[in-house]
Amino acid sequence: MHHYSPEAPARLHHLDALRAGAMLLGIVLHAVLAYAGIPWVPQDPVSSDLLGLAFAAIHGFRMPLFFLLSGYFTGLLWERRGMRALLRHRAARIALPLGLGLFTVLPLHWAAMWWASSGDAPRWLLAQAQAMGPVEGMMVFPFFGHLWFLWFLCWLTLAFALLAPLVEWCTLRLHSGRPAKRRDLLLATPLALLWLVPLTALTSIPMYGFGTQSGFGPETSAGIFPMPHVLGYFAVFFGFGALAAAMPQAMHGLGRGWWLTLPAACLIFPFALGFSVQATELALLVPNPATRRIASLVGQSAYAWLASMGAIGLCGALIKRERPNVRWMADASYWMYLAHLPVVIALQTLLLPVALGPLAKSAAVLTATTAVLLMAYRLVVRDSWVGRLLNGPK
Repeated sequence: MHHYSPEAPARLHHLDALRAGAMLLGIVLHAVLAYAGIPWVPQDPVSSDLLGLAFAAIHGFRMPLFFLLSGYFTGLLWERRGMRALLRHRAARIALPLGLGLFTVLPLHWAAMWWASSGDAPRWLLAQAQAMGPVEGMMVFPFFGHLWFLWFLCWLTLAFALLAPLVEWCTLRLHSGRPAKRRDLLLATPLALLWLVPLTALTSIPMYGFGTQSGFGPETSAGIFPMPHVLGYFAVFFGFGALAAAMPQAMHGLGRGWWLTLPAACLIFPFALGFSVQATELALLVPNPATRRIASLVGQSAYAWLASMGAIGLCGALIKRERPNVRWMADASYWMYLAHLPVVIALQTLLLPVALGPLAKSAAVLTATTAVLLMAYRLVVRDSWVGRLLNGPK
């Protein structure tokens, strides 16, 4: 039996905008990759440590926040319309765009990578996958490219549908349980970190070769078979978001105190990053490798949750009603993210011989990519069947 609470608003404009912001930050990440000292195709000869720090800061929370919001909207849609409507909606807005992207955007992506590396990058990736067993190879080869998040959402939506009876039981317990105050504290306030951070840290243990490699933030799994630990990591955020949908004020409660959680995330970030990339200074300060590994896992998990909660609260404080320009940009963001990567790679390749600094080059790539995609959305996509497929009828 589904229930709809009149306390829940018909549309959560600040969360719509925040989800769009997470999408757009993905374009920023790919625009700076060639200049951040991180392996990428193309690899520019100039790089900036500042861009590397900016990349890590965004990557550390962007996709966790996205899956948290996706889980929340999934639970909300199920509560309001039921499972059949949820599955139809997800098939139309996620599975179908993914299928179309495999035959449109991804071929352009691979063509751009082939051109940027003179064919070396695709051949190297294929050789790496072939050197492994068939199952592991299909996990490693980036079949879905940057559209992997849609593939993950298909898996997580299916898991949600299969576990719906358990979710409904939990929902009823949330609404009828006696210890309401304790429940609210552990689900709808930053005190949820007391159990979310350890749980997230546990799912992070296998990442980056169980800590033998340097890396900050969640790994990416773009293969046909998702890496179980990566899927499990994002399932924590998605599942918590779905659980929070049972409480109308949960997102407001999680964002409460953003003026504390955001500074806390900023304070934790350098230490979490330092432990994760095995900084020499921290190795001298904390000689025990096991202790450093625990600090890395807990620090990264705490940063992802604190930054996500802070972003929810800040966005809620800034956007209290629908703003047409923000709504328009939120609609455009989905198309922009799906289509951006071939444009970014092409521009980065064209700028390789240009004598500009890394900040100027990344700004040029980001500005030009945004302009091209916004123009295409306005003139071609928005009022077409593609726009209706991605965002529904206007």
